[in-house]
Amino acid sequence: MSVEYVIKMLEAERDKLDAAIRVLKSGEAISDPPKAEVAPRAGKKRKMSPSARAKIAQAARERWAKKKAAAEKANK
Repeated sequence: MSVEYVIKMLEAERDKLDAAIRVLKSGEAISDPPKAEVAPRAGKKRKMSPSARAKIAQAARERWAKKKAAAEKANK
C-alpha cells in the first residue's frame, strides 16, 4: 500500500468521525440504522401434508435408532 493511499483512507475516516461528532453535538435525533429489506415470497407458503410429515418423522426415528444402535455397539 502506498503512503498516499493510507493518508487518503485516514482522512476519509477522520471526515466521517468529524461529521458524527457534529451530529452528536447538535443534538439532532439519531434514528436507528435502516434494516435490510426482505424480498417478499413469491406465491403461497408451502404446506406439508400429514402423510408426508409422518413419513419424514418415521425416517428421522429410524435414523436416530440406527445412530443409537451404532453408539451402543461402539461402547461395548
